[in-house]
Amino acid sequence: MRQGKLWWSFSIFLVLVSAPPLACTRPPAPVQGEKAVDAVHSDPVAPVAVDDGLPAGAIHQFSGGGEVRLDERAEAPVLLVEVARTPAEREQGLMYRRHLADGHGMLFFMPELRTWNFWMRNTLIPLDIIFVGEDWRVVGVAERAVPLTETGRGVPIPSRYVLELGAGQAEFLHIATGTHLQFRATMGSAAAGRVGAP
Repeated sequence: MRQGKLWWSFSIFLVLVSAPPLACTRPPAPVQGEKAVDAVHSDPVAPVAVDDGLPAGAIHQFSGGGEVRLDERAEAPVLLVEVARTPAEREQGLMYRRHLADGHGMLFFMPELRTWNFWMRNTLIPLDIIFVGEDWRVVGVAERAVPLTETGRGVPIPSRYVLELGAGQAEFLHIATGTHLQFRATMGSAAAGRVGAP
């Protein structure tokens, strides 16, 4: 009788040991890289709804900032911008932000002069997307981009910089094709001084 119990216990042990492990780990995270299909604001973390809490670490702390002046006049409006220079910063962009004050924005330093498309994945606020050439003149504006959409927004003219502002700011500030911008780095940037001066 005792041998029967031992054999039964040993059989159960063998079944448990030889069973495949349970799938208790998360699937591997998708590989992140430089903008699939030329799109900025790709998806490093799971999307969140507008009313959800933000994922941990969702908003990157940008190390650079500066001022964008709209033309050469001393009294011209000045915008305060965060600067996105690295691939990680360009990919993060303004995702997950719930507010962008008037007169504030983000300036993207793109890696080369060419046409670019931006989408609004994980971007919770409507934006004006302003495309700027190497000479710091605006080459086109995509106004009032709708949040949480993946339609590529761009212009057919190559750009080297892209400025994002809250929706309606381009119209309010009279930013249009041909507007000349000046940029001055104010913190955390290797390019100190006025970059967009004539």
